[in-house]
Amino acid sequence: MAVMNPNTPPLLRGGNESENDFWYLLKEQLSDEFHVFHGLPYLTCEAKQGEVDFLVVHRKLGFLNIECKGWGVQREGGEWYRLKGGGARREPLGKTPTEQARDQLESIVAELQAPARRMLKASFGKFPLVYGWALAFPKSILDDDLPAGLKEEILIDGDDLEDLEQKVKEAMRFYHRKFDYLDDKRLDADDFARFCSLISPKVDMPPLLSTQIERESRQIERISREQAEVIRSLMGNQRLRVRGGAGTGKTVMALHGARLLAAEGRDVLVTCFNSKLAEFLRESVDAWPDVSGTIDVDNFHGLCARAGNELKGGLKYPSRHATKEVRRKFWQETAPYTLMRALDGGQFSLGPWDAIIVDEAQDFAADWWDILEVGLRDDGKMAIFYDESQTLFDHSAAIPQWSAEFMLRENFRNTKAIAKPVQKLGDTEMKPHRDCPDGEPPSVYQQQGPSKTRQQIGKLLTTLHQKQQLSYHHIAILSPHSPGNSAIQGATELDGHPIVPDIDQWYDGDGVLHTTISAFKGLQAEVIILVDIDPDDPRCSRNARYVAASRAINRLHVFEKGHWLDC
Repeated sequence: MAVMNPNTPPLLRGGNESENDFWYLLKEQLSDEFHVFHGLPYLTCEAKQGEVDFLVVHRKLGFLNIECKGWGVQREGGEWYRLKGGGARREPLGKTPTEQARDQLESIVAELQAPARRMLKASFGKFPLVYGWALAFPKSILDDDLPAGLKEEILIDGDDLEDLEQKVKEAMRFYHRKFDYLDDKRLDADDFARFCSLISPKVDMPPLLSTQIERESRQIERISREQAEVIRSLMGNQRLRVRGGAGTGKTVMALHGARLLAAEGRDVLVTCFNSKLAEFLRESVDAWPDVSGTIDVDNFHGLCARAGNELKGGLKYPSRHATKEVRRKFWQETAPYTLMRALDGGQFSLGPWDAIIVDEAQDFAADWWDILEVGLRDDGKMAIFYDESQTLFDHSAAIPQWSAEFMLRENFRNTKAIAKPVQKLGDTEMKPHRDCPDGEPPSVYQQQGPSKTRQQIGKLLTTLHQKQQLSYHHIAILSPHSPGNSAIQGATELDGHPIVPDIDQWYDGDGVLHTTISAFKGLQAEVIILVDIDPDDPRCSRNARYVAASRAINRLHVFEKGHWLDC
């Protein structure tokens, strides 16, 4: 059976009945040594568009262009006509079938000649195969008297269909008389396969990743507006808990709630644990138009540090040689109680507030809630947004058990392909929003030694930045370990791409960010590259992998030492 290109009958692609029947005859009667191209378009150097009916190619026999004609052609008095209306009328053809077949052949040969010689790098003369043309009239029986310019060997009619392969071979051998010098220079199997790929090459033109991400981001931005409206009805509660998995829009809702309250003339505090998340929240607030109330933004320990600076005696920070326990006690107890003394004694330049909004509340210790309560005016509101599965730090989460709780169950941040493993790692009641883009599944690589890993990530960055035209501030490399202890420790560049440890440098586009999963908590990037992912590593817990994967909006690349989805 012949190799058909494409392997779809002509009638399914807009062809006519005669070509469709002849296509099946060629497919079923020719052996698999024949490659048959149907409906092959071409464009000449003179910008003339044409299309070949059938191009039959054989490694040893050559290259035959077959012009196929059905019922509607007639030759009389040296002229060719196209029949219409069932033969009731006719009109002269602009080109005879002979001229059509010959001109098509010349155009195809001219188009393939240079690339074939470049690819094959062999001295086959002007063309690597014997080539010629033939006419097929599968629904007719031709007279014995042939016009000048036609030979029986290159004419196929209804009598030839029972042994079509023999007739096609006869037509091909006819042209060996002209190209006999090629008989001892036949293509080998590999060269023949490459030559066939030239005739109808595979052309991949996928959209740039930067373009895909831009489209997907606009889609995610549109559906995120739904979240902003949900919080309006919830802010009537004095104490509110909003719980949701990663990507369900907690931060969007927290900011919108703060904006609604400030628009009513209220004084609002927006706080969180992560200092870089606080910077993002502050930048978001600063971009808003004027509101009648005030909005203060700082991370919790930033508030503590400010209170220490404003109280007499201030805060005495642990030395760099202090033990882990000393440092833990300072940040969990000493600094927070300094904030409480400043608030309670009216010695703090900020507050009191009409409302306090807490994002990533699962990172707050139990005693801190009482401290924040001191900062509220009478009848003040507090709303907290949290995901207990994102707890990474060594104090246990203690979410206040207020009666008003709202559950977010739809992921708005990630593509559906990324949301699926995020949901598995988080073990949460969460599904992607119906309108989220599909995206692509995470790409997973077996992490090898540091040198090999650096090479792989460098090549990946070259693809993302140079070929897919992504800016550096779209890409972040996260590890459960500090940059000095990760697989790419100390790297300032990978394959020529700058690597920066500072989030502000990354925001400015100075390079690809390399930081820890915990430092990036609450933030996000279009493309996340995870390294050192090992479920047996205590620093790479299920929660850590859940947080890390959920940071990726559009694409996720995982370098794993053990199966990254093991729970």
